[in-house]
Amino acid sequence: MKNKIALYGDAEKLNQAEDVLSKYLNENDIPFEIHRISDSGQFPREFLLKDDYMLFMVNEKGILRYLLKIYKNFDRHTTRYVYRSTDIAK
Repeated sequence: MKNKIALYGDAEKLNQAEDVLSKYLNENDIPFEIHRISDSGQFPREFLLKDDYMLFMVNEKGILRYLLKIYKNFDRHTTRYVYRSTDIAK
């Protein structure tokens, strides 16, 4: 099963994020599938609410935010995430 990753932001920053993620995941033999989102309305509506995505990254105005799914219990209908943000503007 591939880990699905959703990336949202401007094209230049997405290229950088995709390059770093791809290199790390390939080096560690982690199967993955990256999906780019360019429409801000499409991101929450079509990607954030889907259960099959493991990582969401948003890069806007020099701030990188990510949401990583760390736990899913289908019986109790609960999901846990880790959220972080960092200022990457230089």
